Amino acid sequence: MVNDWRIWLEANPLRVTPETPLKEILARMQAAQCPENAPLALVGEQDRPLGLFSLETLLYGVLKGEEWLNLTVGEVMESLPPPVRVCGDCLVAPALDDSPYFPVVDEQDRFVGVIRQGNLRLYQTLEPMGREQAAEVEGEQFFGKMSQSLQEAFDLPRLLQKTVQEIQRLLGVDRVLVYQIQPQYIPLAPALGTKIAEAVGENLPPLTGVHFPSDNFPSSCSYCYQQGIIHSPGDTQQEEMPLCLHQFIEQSQSRGTLVVPILQRESLWGLLIVQQGRETRDWKRLEIRLLQRIAGQLAIATYQSELQDTLQQELYQRQQTQQALSISQQRLEYLLISSPGVLYTCNIQEGRATFISQNAEKLIGYSLAEMMQPGFWLQHLHPDDQALIEQSGLLNLLAQEHYHLEYRFLHQDGSYRWIYDQIKVIYDETGNPIEIIGYWLDISDRKVTEFKLRKSLQEKEILLKEIHHRVKNNLLVVSHLLEFQAEYLQSPELVKTLEDSQNRIYSMALIHEKLYHSTGLDLIDFGEYLTALLENLIETYQVSEQQIGFSLSIEPVFLNIETAQPCALIVNELLSNALKHAFPDGRKGQVYLELKQDAEQWIQIKVQDNGIGFPPSLDFRQVESLGMELVCTLTEQIEGKIKLDRTQGTCFELRFKELNYPQRV
Repeated sequence: MVNDWRIWLEANPLRVTPETPLKEILARMQAAQCPENAPLALVGEQDRPLGLFSLETLLYGVLKGEEWLNLTVGEVMESLPPPVRVCGDCLVAPALDDSPYFPVVDEQDRFVGVIRQGNLRLYQTLEPMGREQAAEVEGEQFFGKMSQSLQEAFDLPRLLQKTVQEIQRLLGVDRVLVYQIQPQYIPLAPALGTKIAEAVGENLPPLTGVHFPSDNFPSSCSYCYQQGIIHSPGDTQQEEMPLCLHQFIEQSQSRGTLVVPILQRESLWGLLIVQQGRETRDWKRLEIRLLQRIAGQLAIATYQSELQDTLQQELYQRQQTQQALSISQQRLEYLLISSPGVLYTCNIQEGRATFISQNAEKLIGYSLAEMMQPGFWLQHLHPDDQALIEQSGLLNLLAQEHYHLEYRFLHQDGSYRWIYDQIKVIYDETGNPIEIIGYWLDISDRKVTEFKLRKSLQEKEILLKEIHHRVKNNLLVVSHLLEFQAEYLQSPELVKTLEDSQNRIYSMALIHEKLYHSTGLDLIDFGEYLTALLENLIETYQVSEQQIGFSLSIEPVFLNIETAQPCALIVNELLSNALKHAFPDGRKGQVYLELKQDAEQWIQIKVQDNGIGFPPSLDFRQVESLGMELVCTLTEQIEGKIKLDRTQGTCFELRFKELNYPQRV
C-alpha cells in the first residue's frame, strides 16, 4: 500500500566509518548500486550515526574542485538532520529543510533506516488517504470475521457481548450497547425494551440495572426506526432530536451518540447504540455504514438464534413425543404378545388380513406370512360353520357395524379349535366400509366345559323329572289309598275328612306333575296349574254346570316350587270351601278365580263366590278348622297377606311376592 512508510524506507544503507577513504567507499557504492535509488552510505561509530554520504555529496565536492580522491568520508560527509520518528504505524517528521535524506528512529531512538525527502513528502500526502483506506480494510476484516462468528453462533448472549466489545475496540468509543425492543402486542402502545449486551469504558457509567421508562421509545420513534432512519446526534444541547432519544442520551450521560436500528424481517427488533462520553464526535460515513452492516448481521443472528430456539424446542417436543410413542408402542406390543386374544384387521374389498398380532402363531400354529394370504380365513373354517357364516355372519356384521361369532377353525396340527370372534366395521368419511377390526379368542376349553356341564345338566334334569314323576305317583297312591279307605267307612264325617285330605294330596301331586312336564325344573306356570286344580275339584265334588258357574281371570305367572306348593294348598282350601259351603241345598251361584301380577311384582290371587257368605260372627283366623288353619299358616310361610271381604258373598284376596330361595346347584 502506498501509505505504508516501510516501502519508502532504506533499511540497510552501506555502513562506513569516518576514516574510510573515498576511493574505497566509491568502489563499494558502485558494486552495490541499484537502478531504483542512488547509492547511500551511513557514516558512524559503534552503531552511533554521525552523518550521511551520497553521490550528491561527491558531485558537490567535484564542483568545488577539491581533490576528493585523497580525502576520507568523514571530511566530506553531511551532518544528520533531525530524525523522523516511528509512532505506532505512522511516521512523525520534524519541519522539513533542504536535507535530501532523513534518518528514521523507533520509539526507543534506535536507528531503523533512512528515508529520502521526496519519499517522505509523498508519504505525508498519501498518509491521510491511507488511514481511511486502512480503516475501511480493517472494518471489512472485522465485519467478515464478525459475520462468520454470527452465522456460526449458538450462544447468542455471549456472541453479542463479544461483538459490542470488538466494536468498542475498533471505533475507540466509550460505550456500545445492544438494546432489544419488546414486541408491541397492542397497536400504538409504548414500546418497552431491555439491554442485552454492553461494552463500556471508564468515561461512562454502565447501564446495568438501569430501567428506561416506557416513553423513551414511544410508537412514533419505533415507526421511524422501522423505516431504517439512523440518528447520530452530537451535542444534545445544540442539535434537535426526538424527545425520547434526548431523554435516553441524558440518562446514559453521553455527548456523542450513534443509533442504528436492528430490523428483523421489516420489524424493529432492537437498536445498536454507540456513544462517546466526554466529547462530541463527528461520526464518519464509513463508521455509519459499518454499523449498518453489523446491525443487519445482528438481525440475521438474532433471527437465527430465535429460530434455532424454536427448532430446539420443537425438536425436544418431538423427541418427547417420539419417546412417548415408543413407550406406547412397546406397551402395546407387550400387551398384544401377552394377551390371550389375537387382534387383527382385514381389508373388506380384498378379503385379506392387513394386520395380525404375533400371538396368533401360538394360537393357531400358522406363520404370519401364511395367515396374511388372501382367503386364508375362509379356507380354514369348519365346513359346517363356513356356510353359516357366509350366509348370515357377514351380512349381520355389515348391518349392525359390530358382531360376534363362534366357530371352529382348523389348527396347524389338524385339529379344530373353537374361536370367539368379535368384529367391528370401520367406515370412511363417505360411509363406505373399508376395514374390519376383530379380536380372536380360543374358547375350546370353555366349549369342552360347556358340553360337560350341558350333559351333566341334562342328566340332572332327567333325574329331577323322574323324581317329580315318582313323587307325584307316590302322592297319587296315597290319595287312592284314602279313597279306598273311605269306601269302608260308614261315617259321612270321616268320609268327608278323607276327601279333603285326598284333595290336598292331589293339589301337591299336581305341582310335581306340572314340573315333570315343564321345560324348566325350577318354575311352574301357576295360572295353568290353577285351571287344572279347579277342574279336579269340580270333578271331585261333582259340581253341576247348571248349579255353579265359573269365571276365570288368570294371567301367566311363574312361581318356583317353594312358593307354588303352599300357594296351591291355600287355593285348594279356598276353592274347596266355596264349592262345599257357599251353595247349600242346590243353590245356584258363581265362583270367580283371579291371578295377576303388578309392575312391582306383587302377586294377587282372588277367590270369590256369591253364595250365602261367610258367617259374620266368625273370624276366619280363629275358626277351628284345619282348612282355615292351613290357609293362615301357609300365608305366613310365604310372607303374604290375606283378607276377607263379606260385602258381596265371600271374597278371599291373597297378596304376596315370590320368595327368593338359595339357587339350586
